[in-house]
Order: sequence, then structure tokens, then C-alpha cells
Amino acid sequence: MTMKRRKILHYLLAGFLLLACLTLAACSTPNSSTVLRKAEKTKISNFQLQVDDRYYDKSGRPVAFYGTIRCQKQPFVLWTDLTQTGDQHVKMWVASRYAYVSLYKDQHQAWYKAKASQYTSASQFQKIVNDLNLLTLSAKSRGLFQVARHGKTGYVLTYSGKSKSLWRDINKSGGLATVSGDENVNGSKLTKINMQIYVNRQYQLTGFKIVAKYKTAGKSGQAKVTMSDVNSSKKLAIPKAVLENSVDVTQANK
Repeated sequence: MTMKRRKILHYLLAGFLLLACLTLAACSTPNSSTVLRKAEKTKISNFQLQVDDRYYDKSGRPVAFYGTIRCQKQPFVLWTDLTQTGDQHVKMWVASRYAYVSLYKDQHQAWYKAKASQYTSASQFQKIVNDLNLLTLSAKSRGLFQVARHGKTGYVLTYSGKSKSLWRDINKSGGLATVSGDENVNGSKLTKINMQIYVNRQYQLTGFKIVAKYKTAGKSGQAKVTMSDVNSSKKLAIPKAVLENSVDVTQANK
């Protein structure tokens, strides 16, 4: 074999090795800490939450609290459809100044227009929303997750266990308690948590799911929260029928 041919083969082999290394690097699974640090910086403009809580009240009676929350940050619009044990079913639209509330009782429905401040301030609604979509985990919690491909568009990070640090992280700043019907969830003892976090190829958050089992005063509770439709293109707006057919009670309780 001539020197020239050996050089050509040498360069070809080097090229194949380089290509193989690049291919392996492209296909390798990213580190969970790296993914979550970037996911925390996702700028969320809108999202949907599904909540489903089962717990016991202070009297020891079982309670179910479940429903849907949708939110859009600009312009601010919040939609809730929530049900709690005891024939309590409330639908509500909240914009910058007004809240439109539909109360169900004995299968009867009526819409009422009230100032948002009659329930809480608009800024407080927005703070609650910000608490819901802040994904901020400690370095210890970030390292708990396993990373895997999720379809062709991203990754899923999963954890199942009893991590106290993760439990603290998802409850801080209101956290899980913000959407849980159980006011004692923050002071409860974790028994198990399953969590999946979904991101796209750029590690931007696309959703998550939390199923947490806990105990409060010896009673078992379970909270399920699923975030989806993050930054979907569909815009939220209060329906015209609600705007035109609500009973105006903005002058009440002055």
C-alpha cells in the first residue's frame, strides 16, 4: 500500500470516528440538572391545570375537590371550573377588573358580575397564577430525576419516591397548596410522590404531572395536578353570552 493510499484511509477513518462521536453526542440523553435549570427559565404565557384532590376535613369527613383552571397572562384572563364535595360547583371568569361567577346549587345556574376585589384583588389572582407556573427546584431535587426521550419532540423527566426536598420545593410559595382544596397540605407528611416534567428539544417546559400521597393528622390524602397546553396558541376570552347575561352585583357590599 502506497503512502498516499494509507493517508487517504487514515483521513477516512478519522472522519468516520468523528462522525460517530458527533452522532453519539446528538443522541445522548441530557443531564436532568441541565434540563431543569433551562426549564425554569421558560416564559409561560398561558396554560391549563387539572386538579383532583381527595382528603379529609377537620371533622374527619372525606372531601373531593377537582376541576380545571386555565390562565392567560396578557391580557390577564383566568377561567376556573371547580367542584367540591357537598354540591358545590363554581365556574368563574376573571379579567383585570371584574369576576364573572356561575354558582350551581341543586342543578340551577346563574352568572353574576362582581368586582374582582370582592373576591380578592386582581394582583392577588395574578400572584396565585405566578406561583402555579413557577418551576423552581433545588439542586438536590433536580438530581433526583431520570431523563428519557418523549416522542420525537422532547424529553420527559420522571421521579418516584419520598424525597422531602422535592416535597418542600413543590409546596413553597404556595405551590401545590395554591390549587389544593386541603388547606393543611403544606404541613402534611409525604408518603409518596410521582412526578413527570415534560420539555421540548430546547428544554422549554411543556407540562408536568404530580401525584402526591400524604398524611395529615393521621388521615391519608392525595393530590393530583397536571399542567398542559403550555404556551398554546389558543387565546382565552370571556364568552359574549357570559358578558351579556350576567347579573350585575358590582354595587353590592359597598
